[in-house]
Amino acid sequence: MPDIQITEPKIYLNDNRRKNWFWDYNDVFSSDLSDKAKLVRLFLARCANGDCQSWPSLNYIAKCCGISKPTVIKAIHELEEKGWIQKTIRIRPNQEHESTVYALLDPPKTDEGSNLPPVKTEPEEEGDWWKRDCWK
Repeated sequence: MPDIQITEPKIYLNDNRRKNWFWDYNDVFSSDLSDKAKLVRLFLARCANGDCQSWPSLNYIAKCCGISKPTVIKAIHELEEKGWIQKTIRIRPNQEHESTVYALLDPPKTDEGSNLPPVKTEPEEEGDWWKRDCWK
């Protein structure tokens, strides 16, 4: 009798969306953030790299979001205070301001929890570039 080897079929996830998209936590929408802070958080997520960091200028955020620079500053302050981002100001060796880096943080824990069911996560495998520590 020949050896029969049974293997599990490989399952591949194909994302057929075009490349021009981004994502962020659903908790943004059920949070107590102001509408402008939600907009700025989503824009920072849109600009973020694979390490969940972005560094757009205040003027660029204002222009792309259709809000004023003072409103952007207030929204960023709110996001920092409520634990949604961490802001780091980078200074050049000659003490000139270089840029501000915004690190996207996981949603703050709330007493009531998320309104959505938990997402099943599986161990990261090679090629799972979309499973980043900051999104777990």
